[in-house]
Amino acid sequence: MMASIVVSAAAGLNLTHLFVVPVIAVFTKYDELIGRANFEIDPIRIEGLSNERILTIAKDDAHKKLQAECIEPFEKRVGDKIPHVTVSSKSPNHSQIHVLN
Repeated sequence: MMASIVVSAAAGLNLTHLFVVPVIAVFTKYDELIGRANFEIDPIRIEGLSNERILTIAKDDAHKKLQAECIEPFEKRVGDKIPHVTVSSKSPNHSQIHVLN
């Protein structure tokens, strides 16, 4: 995917240039976002649920937060969908590179 990026010259010059550059976004430390989402879950929401189900909810909440706070503003700025991947050094989130294919 190619995105158009407008670059303004520094030093107060009113020059703009339009460049088409390939963009791939990589969001690191996704496991930390999941951990934070897990910590922020309302206890009433998860009462009586298994640890596996709670983790699924945390992952879903983390995904929604990533979309709303990172991906959507980024795509809005460049005006197009951007291929992206979340990565982590911790399993099972470390092997998400396949989603770019």
